[in-house]
Amino acid sequence: EISVPRFTLGQLMPLRPLHDALGDVARLASKRCEKPEINTTKVALQWVISKGASPLCDVTSQSNASAAGGCSGWALTEEEVQRLDAAADKVAKSRW
Repeated sequence: EISVPRFTLGQLMPLRPLHDALGDVARLASKRCEKPEINTTKVALQWVISKGASPLCDVTSQSNASAAGGCSGWALTEEEVQRLDAAADKVAKSRW
């Protein structure tokens, strides 16, 4: 079966600042919490949680279930949340 990409490079490039911030925060949180398994997916879920929302996750695959389960026992710092917020603002401004 041939897979067709969902998004073009042109669609993804404007999101780069947010993706980079997610990676940076994942590395920082991983060191701070001494949890090497913290990745961008888990940071994104924690970011949603930090806003007072409950993330809706598709847990039909092992990797998605692992990401959702990997959010317990740690949280983002206020500085990490602010860093992600700033990156999201930058992306939002570039899209309009």
